[in-house]
Amino acid sequence: MLTQLGSALWSSASRVSRLGVRIGILKPVRLDARVVSVGNIQAGGAGKTPLVAQIANEGAQRGLRIWILTRGYRGKRERLGGVIPPLSFSSQGDDLVSALEWGDEAALLHELCPEAWLGVGGNRVEQYQRLIEKVGRSPDLVILDDGFQNHQIVKDVEIVALTSAQWSRVFFRDSWSELQAADLLVWTKGPVLPEFSQWQSQKPWARIQFELPLASAPSGSYWLFTGIAGSEAAYQLALQSGYHLVRHTSLEDHVQYDAENVRSYLLQAEKLGIRIALTGKDWVKWRALGVSPERVTVLEPKITWVEGRESWERVVWAV
Repeated sequence: MLTQLGSALWSSASRVSRLGVRIGILKPVRLDARVVSVGNIQAGGAGKTPLVAQIANEGAQRGLRIWILTRGYRGKRERLGGVIPPLSFSSQGDDLVSALEWGDEAALLHELCPEAWLGVGGNRVEQYQRLIEKVGRSPDLVILDDGFQNHQIVKDVEIVALTSAQWSRVFFRDSWSELQAADLLVWTKGPVLPEFSQWQSQKPWARIQFELPLASAPSGSYWLFTGIAGSEAAYQLALQSGYHLVRHTSLEDHVQYDAENVRSYLLQAEKLGIRIALTGKDWVKWRALGVSPERVTVLEPKITWVEGRESWERVVWAV
C-alpha cells in the first residue's frame, strides 16, 4: 500500500513537471549537439547504465565524439560538479574516478565507456558548459543518463528501460501513461511482458537480456554482494550463469560501504574458503576503499539482443 501511494505521489510530481514544459513555465535548454536520453519509470533497477554504455561504445565505434551527462548520485561531485576525461586520455589513474568522489555510476561508466567524456553533477546544463570549456568544442552526441524525468535539456531521442516490475512491488517515478513521451521502449528484465501493451503497437520497442561474459567463467564457491536496485535479478543471473553462490548479501541501492566492514567481509570469505563476487557498481566502491582486483570477482553483465535490434538502430542511429 505504501509503495503504491509513494508511486502515485512521485508520478504526480513528474506529470506536473511535464505539464510545466508543455505550457512554457519550464524551458529546457537546447544543446548544440544531438541528445539521447536513457531513463526509466521505476525507481532504479531497470538497467539504464548498461544501455548508456551500449550507446556510448556504439557511438565511439562510429567515430563520434561522445559525452555523457550523469548525476553522480551520492558522490561529492553531485553537488559540486566536475568533468572526467575519457579513460583512454587519463594519466591520473583510479584517483580520478573514485566512487566516493564521483558516485558509483559515474565511476562505472568511466570504465565501461573508455572513449567518452563525463560531465558529473546535478545540474546537467552546467556540466555541459564545463565540458565545452574543458574540451574546447561540442560533441557529436550527448547521452543524458537517467534523463526521463529531467527537463533541463531538450532531448532528441527518449529511450525508456522497462522491467516486469509492478506498482505493488517497487516505487515508480512515472505512470505508464507517460510512455507516450518515449521514442523507444526497451524491455530489459523479467519474464512477464511489462505493462506497456497499450503502447506496444504505437512505439518502437526492443528486448534485451543480460549475460555474464565467458571470460568470468565460474569456479569454486562465491559470496555475492549486491548493493543495487534489483538485487534479486543479479543473484538469479549469477546462478543461471553457473556460479555456485553460498551466500548473498543484498544491500540498498548506492550503499556506502565502510572500510572496516569490507575488510571483515574479505577475512570471513578467506576463512570460509570462498571468493567474494561484486556487481560493477559495488566493485568501484570497494576499489575506492583500497581493495585490489585480485581479491574479488566482478560480475558486470553484457547486453544480448532478443528482438528489436533494428528498432534500436533506426531510433538511436537513424539507420
